[in-house]
Amino acid sequence: ESTFKKLSFWTFLTTVALLFIAFIPFVPAPADHVKNCVFGFGILLASIFYVVSVIQEGKWTYTHSKIIWALLAVLLTSAVSGFVSIAPHTSLVGTWLEVGTVASVVFWVCSFFLASVHLNQSKNIIRLLSVFSGMFAIVVLFQILFFIFPNVFSLGVFFSKSNTLLGNWNDFGIVAGLVALYAVFAIDILKIKHIARFLYVFLGVAILVLMLVNSSIAWILTGSLALFVFAWQLMRRTHEPAGEKKKHTFPSAALTLALIAMVFIIARPLIGGLL
Repeated sequence: ESTFKKLSFWTFLTTVALLFIAFIPFVPAPADHVKNCVFGFGILLASIFYVVSVIQEGKWTYTHSKIIWALLAVLLTSAVSGFVSIAPHTSLVGTWLEVGTVASVVFWVCSFFLASVHLNQSKNIIRLLSVFSGMFAIVVLFQILFFIFPNVFSLGVFFSKSNTLLGNWNDFGIVAGLVALYAVFAIDILKIKHIARFLYVFLGVAILVLMLVNSSIAWILTGSLALFVFAWQLMRRTHEPAGEKKKHTFPSAALTLALIAMVFIIARPLIGGLL
């Protein structure tokens, strides 16, 4: 790999890490606006490094997937919608690259493409998983300290106990669901054995946060995607020859997460009240 391709990956990874904690202390700027700008700048820089590496190497490799074409269709329809709207500037760029603007869609599509390019090696996936776990641990630790010492850790920005480094309380739950799904993916599909115990602890903390936040949208998204991972892995086992079935073990982590989500979706008011 060229130096610029490595720079592209590490810039991408740094951007992911900063999205967990990006905010400006003692300045009344909404955290999501700051994160949008950090995300846009980081993905733009990572994309530039990748383009330079393509020019330097003289070859372009990408993932052949129908999902890429689907994303390009989303990008095209968003661009057409933005150009023909009654307020093109607001639709195209907005004020802080808000989610839903054409610029934000461009950056999200670029981020997906960068992920498909860089996360095709197990070492890079483990690095991303390490960043997710480390930054999520910082967010959880900060939230605990903020509950205990609200005056010290308010930093002139966090005035309510439902504020988090990730945004509001529901954002905290949704990211916890994403972290839980990443752990399930690493346990059941990637089968990263040398950090398996760590992954289970990681999954347990994420589920605990999901329980405490108890957001219906977070549970629905997490449960449905965990069920999809479970069904997909089970289908892979079913359609393989008997001699190769050991290759794909039973997806117990995905099933456990899906069942917990189902319980909390059905009995959310009762369990939420107890919690």
